[in-house]
This record gives sequence, structure tokens and C-alpha cells, in this order.
Amino acid sequence: MKHDPFNVRLYRTRSARSLTMTEVHAMTGIAPRMQNLYESGVHIPGVPALTKLAICMDVSVDYLLGLTDDRRRHGRHEAAGSVGERLKTARGTLNLSQDSLAQLLRTSRSRVAKWEAGQYPGFWSLAEIAAKCKVSADWLVGLSDNMEPVA
Repeated sequence: MKHDPFNVRLYRTRSARSLTMTEVHAMTGIAPRMQNLYESGVHIPGVPALTKLAICMDVSVDYLLGLTDDRRRHGRHEAAGSVGERLKTARGTLNLSQDSLAQLLRTSRSRVAKWEAGQYPGFWSLAEIAAKCKVSADWLVGLSDNMEPVA
């Protein structure tokens, strides 16, 4: 895996798709100025914007996060359930308590509880959750019904 940073992956993907920032704005509602900040590495998107960018560019969230070099989205339809519900499912699959998951992710139990209650994890937290729980980020954000991570 190449581990290109998010901003490089975003720029290369947009360029490979021959999309202008104006076209991406029309499809996602994300202003060109904000896209420029993402592509220059000044800002990172939250989960909703990250999900919109992945859909717009027809790549997986896992790819944009740098969890895989496979650009393809695995599971083309949106699946039911919130990020919080999916995190609970992943935690249950691993037989972890909120405390154990918090230790695994090096965060607080209250933060895990907030995520499970519906607060979106941050960009890096989403990547960490997917990697440590061995699940697809696309599945976590509801873009796939396939829980398995992409290799």
C-alpha cells in the first residue's frame, strides 16, 4: 500500500476523473474553496463531506482514507443504519465493551459512547476505527452492506 496522504489521493482522483472543482461542487455542495483546502492539506473533511466526495468520484472511503489502494467501491448501494449503529455492530462482532474499544482506539469511553449515540467520529478516528475493528470504512458510513475491509 502506498500510503499517499488524503489530499494527494483526493487531487489525483479528481484529476483522473477530469472533474473541475466547480463540477465537484455541483455534485456535492462542497465549495471549490473548501475543496482547495482539502487538496492542499490545510483541512480535512468530516464524515459527511468525505462520503459525498467518495460518491462523487466513485471511489471507496477506504481508498480516500489510505486504508487500501483499491479505488473501487464494494457495495454500490447505501445500506441502512447509522455510523453509531454500525460501530456497535463492529464492537459486538469483536466482543468488546465500550471501555475495551476505547483502549484499542486510544480514546475515552465517553467518546466511543458519543459516536455510538450518533456523533460522527473525526476523519482520523474513522480511519482508526475501520483499521482496528477490521471493517470497511464504506460500511461504517453506510455506503456498503459489506462489512469486510478491502485488502
